[in-house]
Amino acid sequence: MRKEYHCLVAGLPDLLFDASKLNFSVSEFKSYLHEELEESDYRLIESYFWRYDNQNLLNLLNDTNSEWIKPANLGGENFDTIFALVKDDALHDFERNIPPYLGRFIQMFKSDSSGNQSKSWENQLTDFYYEYLLQTSNQFFRDWYEFELSLNNLLTAAYCKKFEIPVEPQLIGSGEINEKLIKSNARDFGIGNEFPKIEQIIRAIEETDLLEKEKKIDLIKWELLDERTFFHFFTVERIFAYTLKTDMIERWIKLDKKTGEEMFNKLLGELEGARNLSEEFGQ
Repeated sequence: MRKEYHCLVAGLPDLLFDASKLNFSVSEFKSYLHEELEESDYRLIESYFWRYDNQNLLNLLNDTNSEWIKPANLGGENFDTIFALVKDDALHDFERNIPPYLGRFIQMFKSDSSGNQSKSWENQLTDFYYEYLLQTSNQFFRDWYEFELSLNNLLTAAYCKKFEIPVEPQLIGSGEINEKLIKSNARDFGIGNEFPKIEQIIRAIEETDLLEKEKKIDLIKWELLDERTFFHFFTVERIFAYTLKTDMIERWIKLDKKTGEEMFNKLLGELEGARNLSEEFGQ
């Protein structure tokens, strides 16, 4: 029988999409869940946050001296140990379970043996990450990650085609939707009949203001989380949706126009780098 968290869910404060403040940070909420959830349920929630560890790992490997991103699952001192264990092929001795793709990626990066030279290191790590996520046994979580992956690929394809950059090296994963994103020039990339809220997403993509575009995409995610948890009252699925909403709100509280411009410039830089990489390897 599945665990239900009546008291936990009933005690959660209401969240508003346009909230200007939170009474707790995502990191604090994550720590609270670690104490309150059964271990297997917490690991499901934790799976979402490995994306922050991915970015911290890339920053460490590239020696960027960037600020540590929270709410990652691991601290900097953990990676010192992980690097040593990977070098000795002994990652299984680490004190806690971590996704095996992290060790695999570290080995690949350190040996400079890229599995796909047309893809950036970040995209290869993200490939590993979603491969890991899509192996989860919980159908709700797996369905959400499949949607999230396809949505991210859709947004990426739209940017690439706008700036005339090869699409394929920028996409994560594979499958029928990716094939259509690569080949189709239709407004909806030919996926209108198989993708939720496609018209809202296309309208958001056509928004010229980057921050407004990002907000519209997050609102689509918010609405879809509401729809998908309608019959999940006190389960880990509802807690997961609440966690994602909290993460969205915290992100928007931190964003401003200057940050939006920096995001746009970073995106253009990454896409230009992808263009050069693709040209170099004849993609």
